[in-house]
Amino acid sequence: MMNSNEHDLQRRIEHLERRVRKLSEEKANLHLVLHMVELLNPIAGIDYFLDSMIAALCGSLGGTNTEIYYLDEGEIHYVNLFGEKRIVGEIEDSLVAEVFATRHFVEQNTDLNHTLLKDNVAAVACTWVMPLTIGDQMLGVVKMSDLLGSAQMRNYLAPFFSHIALILNNKIQTRKAEAANRAKSSFLATMSHEIRTPLNGILGMAQLLVKRECNDTKRLECARTILTSGNNLLALLNDILDLSKIEANRLELNFLAVQPQRILDEIMTLFSGAAQQKGLRIHAAWVDGEVKAYQVDLLRVKQMLSNLVSNAIKFTDRGSIRIEARSILDESRNCLLEFSVSDTGIGIPKDKQRELFKPFTQVDSSSNRRYVGTGLGLSLVSRFAELMQGKAGFESDEGQGSRFWFRIPTRVEHEIDNSALPSNIDESSQLSNPNPRLNRVLLIDSDCGHGANLSAQLKARSIEVIGVDQDDQISDFIDEDLEFDAIIIELSLENRSFGRLARKIRVLESAHHLPRAFIIGISDQQQSEGLEPEFKQDIDERLVRPFTIEHLVSVIESHIHLSAAQQQKTVICNEDRLFFKSCEGINEILDGLEGQLEKNMFTAVEQFSMLQAKLEGSLIASHFDTIGKLINDMNFEEAHLQLKLLREQFSETKGNAL
Repeated sequence: MMNSNEHDLQRRIEHLERRVRKLSEEKANLHLVLHMVELLNPIAGIDYFLDSMIAALCGSLGGTNTEIYYLDEGEIHYVNLFGEKRIVGEIEDSLVAEVFATRHFVEQNTDLNHTLLKDNVAAVACTWVMPLTIGDQMLGVVKMSDLLGSAQMRNYLAPFFSHIALILNNKIQTRKAEAANRAKSSFLATMSHEIRTPLNGILGMAQLLVKRECNDTKRLECARTILTSGNNLLALLNDILDLSKIEANRLELNFLAVQPQRILDEIMTLFSGAAQQKGLRIHAAWVDGEVKAYQVDLLRVKQMLSNLVSNAIKFTDRGSIRIEARSILDESRNCLLEFSVSDTGIGIPKDKQRELFKPFTQVDSSSNRRYVGTGLGLSLVSRFAELMQGKAGFESDEGQGSRFWFRIPTRVEHEIDNSALPSNIDESSQLSNPNPRLNRVLLIDSDCGHGANLSAQLKARSIEVIGVDQDDQISDFIDEDLEFDAIIIELSLENRSFGRLARKIRVLESAHHLPRAFIIGISDQQQSEGLEPEFKQDIDERLVRPFTIEHLVSVIESHIHLSAAQQQKTVICNEDRLFFKSCEGINEILDGLEGQLEKNMFTAVEQFSMLQAKLEGSLIASHFDTIGKLINDMNFEEAHLQLKLLREQFSETKGNAL
């Protein structure tokens, strides 16, 4: 029997043994954590740092996998033991999602069947998911699967991961700062070129003005170039100032009650000529039924929409551009005004889409990029939208075109501020250039009531309308070849035979060897899903009610302009082939001009004068009008691009390079 002294001594010995074991275990854990810290590579970039951290965790703690989720610029990045790295759109792991939501450590016991210790029934494997936090900021999550760790080890890992979070956050911020510096350096280089271009125009034309041999015609041309270059420079500086005002929180907004349709009309007036010069169809429409007035900052909305339309024209070589406006309701039933611009242009690669709305960045910032510009336009659209408590966005696929939009909160107003827009825009005027204008259309009406209204509105604009309400009458008018500017198929909900009528017209055209007519199909929104697949192949444009008569007229007139430009281009090209065969020395002049434009040399103006003298009186001279205007505006980079494209075009179509 043990007396009380012996029992007390035994108890003290056991307590000391437990304390020694605990201290020994804590010392081992501390050495393990210190060893993992030594294995880290904090000098390298983010990727190398994360790789070294995963290697340290797996090498020291074991387990089957280590995964890291971390936040960077609003996106969740993922990396694991096996080198997999990607951006996660949605977290599918329930444990990781729980830690992101609660910011607390999560532990889950697992079985050992898939580990090297599967026969050790005494050990218990567990999965630890630990948050990476800095104060209240959630930076990421580390998930370690199938560990054989202890509670003491878990306690030591908490300060270790706090240390990791600080290093990772520092690396993210350093990378952002370096990227911003590189972007600003690239931006300054681009801006240097963009500013020098109009300055070259101003200084170069001023030098010509002081020459004694400068006649009145040349003086007028120089003055126009100086004015154009000055306006370009002013617009550039205004963009820079707007961006700086936004960043300094000094930009003031001025809200007025304006009808969105009036904004669309003005945008069409500004850009229809530029679109038609490139052979593009451009349409604008209010697609929300009744036109109301809304409170908006007119100046900024026009600036935002102009930036989007300008980009659409720049990045679209063929097809069409569609501008739309509508009112929508957000989740809280608040009124939003949405403007969108859709194009059939080059689209945006997936790996470049993240950079679009960032200031000081461009999708293509290389020195030999095809599309020139400062890259400020989309950044200003996004900043203005945010300033108005709205947002901007886009959808795009490379080679399939793009749709850019912005939505801003607003409210409906009953009184319109007519002073908000210039008085020289007539509400009844047509949106596109009236020469050549729309003269005659064939209206196929299924006696639905819409056709009579449409016919009356077209006739009110001095447009001849020939109405057809019976299928057997169509062939009579097609046979006569009355040279319709468009054929409009206006059908009711009860008659869904769009495809049948459009196909009948195409068959008649083929049988009589007639040119392809421009067919427009008009339907209600409910009919969109029930249309025959063949219908999309046989028509050229589809309009959905409601739409304005101005929009319909602009669609047809855009087609008329495009057809006229294409026909003229074909005739000129056929005549030019004979001219260049007999024109001596033109290749040398063009080579010299191309070299001077490539180097932004002011002597390109005189070289182009030599080209004009060489081409005087020839049919080919009109091909170089656009290039001449660009040279006079001192836009040498764009002129160089247009000249190269023109020479390539002649080489492809004629087999005879310039």
